[in-house]
Amino acid sequence: MENPRFIETGSSSFFGEYLYDQIVPQSHFLRQLNQIINWERFTRRLIKLYKGGGVVGRPPFNPAMVLKNGTDCLSFPVDRTPGRSVCQ
Repeated sequence: MENPRFIETGSSSFFGEYLYDQIVPQSHFLRQLNQIINWERFTRRLIKLYKGGGVVGRPPFNPAMVLKNGTDCLSFPVDRTPGRSVCQ
């Protein structure tokens, strides 16, 4: 079977991981979560549920990335009150 392909999300930057390592402390919750959870395991299990398995048709988003985004939203809720800025 062919390897699944995913949409390029532009996750790598010009500076690579250098800025990320400088700004986000090692003790940050999401860094620790990233070390504990094997996200690739979710990718392998969930890609089977995609129609075409990530091989046929348009490339899907990586299921692990979608789970990480959901984890971010649950861990750090943002007030979405209409007319209110996120920065307030």
